[in-house]
Formats: sequence, structure tokens, C-alpha cells
Amino acid sequence: MKDISLKELLEAGCHFGHQVTRQNPRAREFIFQAREGIHIIDLAKTREGLLIGAAFIRDVAAKGGIILIVGTKRQAQGIVGEAVAKMRGTGQSDQKPNVFSVTERWIGGTLTNFEEVHKNYKKFIDLRARLANEEEKAKYTKKEVGLWEKELQKLKKFYGNICDLDKLPDAMFVVDTHKEDLAVKESNKTGVPVVGIVDTNADPTIVDY
Repeated sequence: MKDISLKELLEAGCHFGHQVTRQNPRAREFIFQAREGIHIIDLAKTREGLLIGAAFIRDVAAKGGIILIVGTKRQAQGIVGEAVAKMRGTGQSDQKPNVFSVTERWIGGTLTNFEEVHKNYKKFIDLRARLANEEEKAKYTKKEVGLWEKELQKLKKFYGNICDLDKLPDAMFVVDTHKEDLAVKESNKTGVPVVGIVDTNADPTIVDY
């Protein structure tokens, strides 16, 4: 990762926090000052956390570890999707992917009830294979096949980018830990380290980086 300067963070608007009235008390040490009712984040600490978190993720990736990226807020969905597609594209086609993403909605139990949720991954994979088999589809009516396609789209929305995940990830990167609080709680319970983007309305002590 290239070195990120304070100027770049400032130009990107990373210094803007939430309204003063929405402050999480535990975020106080990362706040530089309040200005017109808005908290201004200490960008020196942002940069420090960014570099440390990036070094950790880089180390996990270098060891072939599995990384799960969670970003379901509208502003993050496209960016996360494109980034994961790019990272997967750089790997060998015969290798299992080691970067996964959740961009639609975090399904409760994804980590804490992994074996049960994993059954839905298998259901999605089996249904996808069935619909790709013309001989198999010919055995059923158009209505039945249509119902399969609807079910596949529903499952794809939630599991399409994690259906190949066969064990708990080695690290999780979370965009907006306040919005993705359930994902963070599950990672804490299962011991999965979290690198999180934290705003002034969230608790920074529940993430590792």
C-alpha cells in the first residue's frame, strides 16, 4: 500500500465526524475538536490506524489467509464489489478465492452459526448447477424452472459472494462498524480479528485495528 499523507486524508474529507450530539464517549481520544456542531477527527491518528490496519491485512493476505470484507451501506457496495472482483481476478483460476464480501445484508449467524448458514451456501451452489444443466431443466416444467430461478436470485443476493467460504475468515474488514454492529459482534464472539472504519458515533474499542 502506498503511504497516505495527511493532506490526502484532508482532501478526501476524512476529518468530518458526526454531530456532537451523536458522539460515542469512547471515541473521544480520536476527536481533534468540535466545529459548528460537528466533530473533527484527528487525522494523525486516522493515518496511524490506517497504516497499522493495512499492514495487518497485508500480512494475512501474504500468508494466504481468508479475508471477508463487509460493506452494505449504499456508498460502499459498488466500491467493495469492484475491489473484490479485482483482487479475485489477480489470483490463479485453479485456486480457491481467499477474499470474500458481503454487500447486501449481513445474515445473522454468518460467523456464530457457521455450519447452519453454510447449508444455504450449498443450496445456492446446487441450485446454480441445476439451472446450468439443460438436461436437468428439461425434466421439469417452465413454471418449476422459473421458481428455481427466483430462488437462485434470492440466494445469490445474500450468499453469492461468500458461497465458497468453507471456514471462518482469518480477518474481517468492516466499512462503518456502527452500521455493521452485528457483524462486529459475531467476529468478537468467534475470535476473528476486525479492521474497521469507525466514525465518532461508534465504539472504537470493539475492533482490533
